[in-house]
Amino acid sequence: MGNGIAKDYDVGPQVGSGGPFGLWKIFSAVPKGDAGGAVSLFVFDKKAFAESHSKSATSRVVDLLRTSITKASLLCHPAILPVLRVLDETRQYLAFTSVPIFASLANCLHRFEGLDGIPGHLVKMDLEPLEAILGLANLSDALSFLHTQGKLVHGNLSPYNVYLCADGVWRLFGFSFSQHVGYGSVTAAAPPASSSSSSFFGFKRKSAASSGSAGPSTAWDGGRPDEPWLMPDLDYAAPEVVLGSEYGTGGPASDVFALAALAYEVLATDRSTSGGARFAQHGASTLTYGQWLRNLPGSLPSLAQALPAEIRSVWTQMLAPQVAARASLVAFVASPAFTSTAVKAVRYQLVQGLVFKGLAGMINTLPIRILELRVCPVLVRELREPLMVPFLLPNLAVLAPKISKTLVYATVLPGLSKHALPLATPPAVPLVLLQQLSMWLDLVPDEFVTNELVPFLLACLDGGRGGAEVIGAALSDLALVAPTIPYAELTRGVVPRVANLINGPHAVLRAPALGALAQLAPLLDAGVVSSTLIPLLEEVCGGALSDAPLVAAIERVYLEVGKSLPPQAVGTLVVPQLLKLAMAEAHTLSSFDAAMARLEGVLGSVRSARRDELRESSSLHAQMHEMVGGGSSGAADGMAGSGGDDNPFAAGGNPFSGGGGDSSAAAAPPPMASDPFAGMFETRGTPAVSTNFAADLQAPLHAPLAPTAGSGVDGPVVSNVIEPSIWNGLANPFAESPAGGGGSGGSGSGAANPFSLL
Repeated sequence: MGNGIAKDYDVGPQVGSGGPFGLWKIFSAVPKGDAGGAVSLFVFDKKAFAESHSKSATSRVVDLLRTSITKASLLCHPAILPVLRVLDETRQYLAFTSVPIFASLANCLHRFEGLDGIPGHLVKMDLEPLEAILGLANLSDALSFLHTQGKLVHGNLSPYNVYLCADGVWRLFGFSFSQHVGYGSVTAAAPPASSSSSSFFGFKRKSAASSGSAGPSTAWDGGRPDEPWLMPDLDYAAPEVVLGSEYGTGGPASDVFALAALAYEVLATDRSTSGGARFAQHGASTLTYGQWLRNLPGSLPSLAQALPAEIRSVWTQMLAPQVAARASLVAFVASPAFTSTAVKAVRYQLVQGLVFKGLAGMINTLPIRILELRVCPVLVRELREPLMVPFLLPNLAVLAPKISKTLVYATVLPGLSKHALPLATPPAVPLVLLQQLSMWLDLVPDEFVTNELVPFLLACLDGGRGGAEVIGAALSDLALVAPTIPYAELTRGVVPRVANLINGPHAVLRAPALGALAQLAPLLDAGVVSSTLIPLLEEVCGGALSDAPLVAAIERVYLEVGKSLPPQAVGTLVVPQLLKLAMAEAHTLSSFDAAMARLEGVLGSVRSARRDELRESSSLHAQMHEMVGGGSSGAADGMAGSGGDDNPFAAGGNPFSGGGGDSSAAAAPPPMASDPFAGMFETRGTPAVSTNFAADLQAPLHAPLAPTAGSGVDGPVVSNVIEPSIWNGLANPFAESPAGGGGSGGSGSGAANPFSLL
């Protein structure tokens, strides 16, 4: 790219080609610095063209391209491609900039002349019928403007001179062969004065002298031009332009004929051939054109079958060889194909910014490219009008999931951030946004949720976006956003706001605020629940409980709070309050039964959880007891067999034995009665814990235990259980006294049972 272009623009890849047989190479570009947004850069490489063509042909082509740029610069219409800037011409390049281009219509029809490589967006490009109808409507508007206001006949309408712009509008260019015609209306045409070797629409004509007839002649001389770039495209040219005045006078009707030929190629259903459906292929041969024209009337009925039924009749009339019989542009755009609801919605209501309620339902029927290029930009642009925002938001909610996320992130979300989310009036704006919140959460990135939606929701809770209705809607949506809020902000910013609403002046908001609190409870830890939520709920329960919705909301919070508290806390903090709520005056018989059933469910859960805790604790103690008791038996046996007077608990020296008699004669305490708690802590797969306390107490009290292997204990281990000899001197206080009031044991000489009377 030349220095004159590169110094002012950052040039991107080639996006398309256009002009006569693709002479213009079109690139995406961005001005350097802060000179504006993206543009399309049209470049004609004179040097490359001259390498394969004569110097004369190169000079004439350059002149024609300059003429096109000059004439387009004088025209201003939404459907005419604007010339934004003409770059300084160099010895190698002729260039200008225009609005961003998607591609030329020829490229969209898979005609890739002038492309160094096929861009990705054109590989599978296929025009939708609605898109084609809208594009033809754009071209009709442009031609009508040329004929009535510009006093011009385009003279070379073809797919190479039509450009699909980034905003979805089809725009007309290529004014190299356009001619000023002195007429006052579309239907009143007068040919230009003809002289020897005159040129009309760029065609070379015979003079009157050479033809041997009186008056001017408009017939071709039958010779083929050396270069096809130097003449209009014969595939779309009208008979009066190519063959002369026997078909009528060249004028606006000539453009109507060309528009019909182009309409066939964009609307025909059969596009299986390379380059799409072709209306005609003459090359640059007028002889071939003449033969084709003679057969045209007979072939029109079969050709029309490939078109939509709504357009066939007027299309056939537009291709009448005689100018006088040809239909007008007005008749073309008045056909049913251009008056459907979808076409009018895009052409008129959207262009004028008058968005109506039926658009949301219609969006589902529109092609994606129409939605992205035509509908989305208009809806986002209209967000600048606050009164329009309530009507635009439902349409954007339907539109956003259908278009690409890239477009949503680049256009829709910035529009919402700037023009919709900050609005407090009209009141419908925050309400509609809150109703759509779940949809936007599924669509937008996390950064947008954190930076835009969460502050918007908190502002609604504070009352900064409306009254009680808006606050209530925000409370309903709080659970959707809460998981994305950082925990510190959730506990310090969100929970206090909800608590203020519970104790606030708006009684109607207390139940919704309690409902929001119930949804937040699972996200909070036990510490926050105990220190913040429980005192708040107790304060609320301290008031009158005559409002049924309020009682139900409080109960719901307690039920959610109980899920994050241990069983002891639930039993002491939650269950009493649930019982109090069940006794509230607001209950009916059925609601009371339901409340009691829920309370019983909580009690069952507490009982089950508490039993699990106790079972685990008992199992742990049993394991510890086994570890200690298992090593003490051998030590106890050793002490019993050693004898001697050194043992203060020997049979003879047991101070608790009856009269110092033989300990072996003393009766062992009978086993305890059946344990009423036996089996309570048993569980499948867990050894039952012994409950024979009397047997356990028969282990020696101070018997040294052998150290367990690997325990690291060098000396004897002292057991804490009572020596059996202590029991030997005592009768079982719980046994029934035998008849005669005998003492313990079989000797009958023991001490009296002090509990026998009991």
